[in-house]
This record gives sequence, structure tokens and C-alpha cells, in this order.
Amino acid sequence: MKLKTMTWLGIAGCFTGVAALISACGSDGQVSASGGSAICGNAIVEAGEECDDGNSNDSDGCTNVCGKGSTSSNMQMSGSGGSTSSGGNTCGNGKLDQGEDCDDGNDVDSDTCHNNCTSNAPTTCGNGMVDAGEECDDGNKVPDDECTNVCGKPACGDGIVQKGEDCDDGKNNGEFGSKCPKDCMNPKMATSSTVDPCMGAKVFAAVVSNSANPATMGSGIASKWAYNGLEGLQAGTAMCQAVGADHVCNYDEVVKAEANGELSALPDGLTYWLHRTTAVVNPVLNKACAVDNDCTGANTLPYCDPVKKMCAYKAGAGGRCNDWTYPTGHISDGEWLATKNNNAGKNSGGVTTGNLVYHFDGDTFYDGVSQSHLCKSETTLGCSGACAGANRAILCCFPVCK
Repeated sequence: MKLKTMTWLGIAGCFTGVAALISACGSDGQVSASGGSAICGNAIVEAGEECDDGNSNDSDGCTNVCGKGSTSSNMQMSGSGGSTSSGGNTCGNGKLDQGEDCDDGNDVDSDTCHNNCTSNAPTTCGNGMVDAGEECDDGNKVPDDECTNVCGKPACGDGIVQKGEDCDDGKNNGEFGSKCPKDCMNPKMATSSTVDPCMGAKVFAAVVSNSANPATMGSGIASKWAYNGLEGLQAGTAMCQAVGADHVCNYDEVVKAEANGELSALPDGLTYWLHRTTAVVNPVLNKACAVDNDCTGANTLPYCDPVKKMCAYKAGAGGRCNDWTYPTGHISDGEWLATKNNNAGKNSGGVTTGNLVYHFDGDTFYDGVSQSHLCKSETTLGCSGACAGANRAILCCFPVCK
């Protein structure tokens, strides 16, 4: 318990006859020191007094019995039981006296100040002292200097972008939804004129599967993409940019990212919309051609790729749910892909390449009216399935390296 200070004057007004300490008391309550002539508190240093400052402040340079230093005539009473101690101990008077770490004037021993006036305050990062649990403490709150504002030494993964780092998402570095690699360094491009400037540059950036909060995982995005008042491809781009990417990956970028091994860890529990704007060789016919009519077959438009001179699936809005603005299942399909180990059990009818299975639409015609080009099956080669009812994730890519 903190010991409570009570002076003789505070206990019983004015006492006389206390063994040579107090010999007289005037009518105004001032104490006459031993010998009867000196009056403590009259602001005059008289015989028998060490000092006299004329005030009742007992913790300044002159006490209430006109002595220097601690009060020699204070009585200390404990907060309970009435036990006393005499001397200069003033713990519990609510004032920070010499030798005390703190003094809050109460009897609570479990607060920030113990009852013996030693501190019970928690260690504080920024106090300039390395306390328990701290690696360092430079006495400031600057996050990116030699000691962070949480009193740790700078390191990739601490959530603070330090000197020499491009980014830092803390423990999320390198995880899906993070815009920062595990080494806190964004891909660097070579500058030498003799080296491909895009060599080593990453293509794939992140997965978006939650239109309400792109930075967190969700069950997928409906075929009509919507985000922050935007629709279609614009909404997809905005969602990608919200997680630090640049745009929705197109099919060619997905192929490149897969070849680089960047998609080996895609979650198996999701399927992914395929944003294809270029032709892909028709795996059903798989034959050379000169004109479109050389490429007639089930579930396909007759199309001969003019560059590859191979029968191909033509790109078109019908394979992109009218550029991701079509919500129903009447006149548009939506191409998609999944991992080879996808647990949805729908990978039959797809085209397997490495770790991925692509579900291409061979009939991507779209005029907003005709239903004759709709292919509802997801398990037939050349059919990608209706747009309605599907929720799939979006693959996001970094800026194109040029």
C-alpha cells in the first residue's frame, strides 16, 4: 500500500509539548520552533530554523517545520490498518518526490504505479531504451530508418518499405492478392542492348475473386463484371489495379506466364475467366488451311488463321460474354480455364497445357440476338458453357514489358 503523508498540523491542528520539536503555537496556527522565539512560516529565518519560505508547500526546498530537505516531522500512515512510519518517505502524496519513479496518490497496486512508487508502466517503443521484446530503440517513431517504429531491425516482411525494397506486404508477400513478391523486389528489366529487356520480367500479378473487396479471396466474379460503378472490362481492370496489378491478363499472357512457371500455384478450387482476343489453333481439326472453308467442323466457326495458316478458334465477343457485360445464358458463352487438379470435375472437354485446362469456345459469334451460336456444354471440346450462373476468378497481369 502507498503510505499516506499526514503532518502533525494536518492531524490535530496545533500540538504543544512534543519533546522539544514544537514548543509553542500562535493563535494563527504558526509553529514556534524550540526556544519559543522563532515562528515557522513567517518567511523570516529565525534561531533554530534552517529556512523559512513562508508557504505550506512541504515538497519544495523548505519543509513545513522550516527544515531543508525531506520533512522530518511527517507522519506516514498506510492506506489500511493504520500502521505508520516516520521519516522522509512521501510515497502516496500524489507528487513525484526524490527517489520515486512515480506517485499517483492511490492504493491500487496493479495500475501503472506500484504502491512503493516504482513504475509498473509497459515498455514503450521510442523511449530510447531497448526494453524486453525490442530489437532496438532509437528514440523516434520513424518507420524506415535503422530501427523501425515498432522497435525492430529493418527486414523484408515487416510490412514497412525500407531502403532497398520496392514493396513490403508483410507476411502476405508472395501470396495471392499481394502486390509484392517474397523478396520485396519488383521484377527488374535488363538494360543492356545485347539482352532482351523483358527477360526475367514477370507477367502474372494476382488473382481477383471478390468484387466487393478485390484484395481478399472470394468465390468468383459473375460474367457481368461490376466494380465501383464500372462494368465489363473496365471493371476488371479497376479490380486488378486495386490489388497492385495493371490489367486483366489476356490469353497470350496466360500462356506466357504458364510457360514461365508463374501459374503453378493457382488455387485448384477456383475456375478462371479467359479473356481471349487472338485466335488459337483448333484442336479438333488441327490441320493446315488456305481459306476459312477449309475449316468446317462441329461446334466451330469456319476460320483459317491468316498468319499460322491453321484452322483456328476465332476470337470474339461471344466467347467473352459480350466483353463481360452479359449476365444470362441465352446468346453468349464465356471461355474459361482451370487447374489440372481442379476439384470441380469439369475438366473433360478442355484442352490441357501443362498445369492448366482451357475451355475454348469454337463459335464466338455474337450479335445480341441469335441463339444458334450458344453452346451450353462445358464438357464438349469446342464448348465453353453459358455465361449465366458461373462465378469465376480473374487473372491480373503486370504492365506489358516493351
